[in-house]
Amino acid sequence: VFYLLPFVCCLLLVVVAKYPSIPMIVVLLTAYFISSSLTVLVESNLQHNISSISRATVTSASKLGINLFAVILTPVLGLIARVWNLPAIYLTTGIFMFVFAIWVFAVRNKVAVKTANG
Repeated sequence: VFYLLPFVCCLLLVVVAKYPSIPMIVVLLTAYFISSSLTVLVESNLQHNISSISRATVTSASKLGINLFAVILTPVLGLIARVWNLPAIYLTTGIFMFVFAIWVFAVRNKVAVKTANG
């Protein structure tokens, strides 16, 4: 289920981009709920896999990377909305989530084997 969440979020964002309307806000909120739940799962998995005393440093570096990415991504999404329209942001984010989902699905066995072997 953990590996299917990015695919589900991607599909919901593409549906919102394809059919923009007021009722689609519920679908958009569902996609947000799935992505936030996914964030919590990834952060807890990261915390669980770090056994050294540098856990706080790794967590802080992870948060720094996420926030820097968000700072860079915000003007990009604003430019997409200005050049095209608001549903284009949902489509772009859905495509990004699809690429991310493929990556997660591709590396899932490698990460599981690495953590099992220590």
